[in-house]
Amino acid sequence: MPDQRDIKKNQIEDNTGFWQEGWDKGFTGFHQSEFNPVMENYFNEKDISGKNILVPLCGKSLDMLYLANKGANVIGVEVVKEPVEDFFRENEIPNMTQEDGIYRCQLDKGSITIYNKDFFALENLGNIDYLYDRASNIALPPSMRKEKYYPTIKRLINNETKILLLTMDHNGPQDFGPPFAIKKSETTEFYPDINLDRELSVKAMDRFQEAGIKKIKRLIWTN
Repeated sequence: MPDQRDIKKNQIEDNTGFWQEGWDKGFTGFHQSEFNPVMENYFNEKDISGKNILVPLCGKSLDMLYLANKGANVIGVEVVKEPVEDFFRENEIPNMTQEDGIYRCQLDKGSITIYNKDFFALENLGNIDYLYDRASNIALPPSMRKEKYYPTIKRLINNETKILLLTMDHNGPQDFGPPFAIKKSETTEFYPDINLDRELSVKAMDRFQEAGIKKIKRLIWTN
C-alpha cells in the first residue's frame, strides 16, 4: 500500500489523486505477483461458471484472471487508468475493447470487465453473485469506509450475494495506513450475516514495526 508519508495528496480530500500518485511513484506493495491462496482455496471447488464476481478497487490483480479462467464474469473497478491497461498488457489478453472507460474481454471460459471509474459513483452493475474483497476495504480510512465504501457495497450487492472478505487488525492507531486496521465489530455491523472463518497472526510490515506495531491479525470472513 502507499505510504502516506511519501504521498502529498490527502486521501480523504482526493482519493483518486492519492492513488494516482501512489501508482505514479511505484508504491504498489499491495499488488501480488501470484494468485491469492485464500481466494484459490475458497473458489477452488466452486462452480462459478457464468457467475458475476465483483472485485472492488481491483488494481491489476491476477486474481481476476484466475476467476475468469474458471468461467466467471469478473467485474473489476479501478479509478486509476494505468493498472487497468497494465493488467491487459502484462497478461497478454487479446481482443480487449474499451469504450467510455469500460474495458472488456472475453476469455475461453469467462470474461473480464474493468470499470476505470470512481467506485463510489457507481449505481448499478447488475446482479452480483459474489463479492471478493481482498484489499479494498483496508485501503480506505475509517471515515471513507463508513461514509462511502459500505453504502456503495450495499447499493451494488444483494441479500443473495456470497462474500469473501479479507481484513486486518492490530493494536496500533486505527488511522495508521493504508492498509488500515478494521475491528471485528465494524465488519459485523456492516455485514450482519458474515462469519469469521479464520484469524491469523503474522509479523507486521517494516513501516508498521517502525510505528510500534509488531503483529497484525489477518481475518478471513465469509457468509
